[in-house]
Amino acid sequence: MYCSQGQSSQKSGCLSGEKTKVLLVEDDRLLSRTVAELLVGWGYQVETAADGVDALKKFVSFEPLVVISDLHTPRVPAPELVEVIHHSAPDVNCIIMTDSFDCPEATDAVKRGASVLTRKPPDADQLRNQLENCLRHGPPR
Repeated sequence: MYCSQGQSSQKSGCLSGEKTKVLLVEDDRLLSRTVAELLVGWGYQVETAADGVDALKKFVSFEPLVVISDLHTPRVPAPELVEVIHHSAPDVNCIIMTDSFDCPEATDAVKRGASVLTRKPPDADQLRNQLENCLRHGPPR
């Protein structure tokens, strides 16, 4: 788990003095570490998972408000991951990272409840804005 010290504002990833939890699902270790470090730098508490099965286990124990996942996660594809999360915790936002917005899997993830599609690798400013918007407005209904 990744954590930063002393963050206390909502803008920096904290709500009511507690760090907002983000589960990051990415099998590329370098990209996972890079995105996790960005999130921690913004004040979020981050847990990482390398595949969909690990993500579902950590989702239950970590209880994140946001899940950021690669579209093509091993063992459980992101659209299925989104659906399980959306049904068990409808207030959780799912941000899906993809290198192609027009592929059927990306469309399927949105249909199953993903809040946002973002480019992979993500642009830091865009990801931060999308994350803050998700927390501000909540998942689609």
